[in-house]
Amino acid sequence: SDIIFETLNITDVRHTQAQEINADKFADMITKKIYKSDDKVIEFFEMIDAKNKSPEALYFFSTHPSPKNRIELLKSY
Repeated sequence: SDIIFETLNITDVRHTQAQEINADKFADMITKKIYKSDDKVIEFFEMIDAKNKSPEALYFFSTHPSPKNRIELLKSY
């Protein structure tokens, strides 16, 4: 039962990360529409990443994508 619980937990975390990514996309779209740029959004996540002390691997279990991942995604939109 522990294995099943952990598998479901990881699946839930992945779903939550996908929701966060969709929220980032939406915020980026709105920011670009209003301010004609998303530079400040990217700067915000770069500032968080600079202060981040967590290893990248820990984000596999997090409900939020890593700041590095968020920056890469924002730059790709």
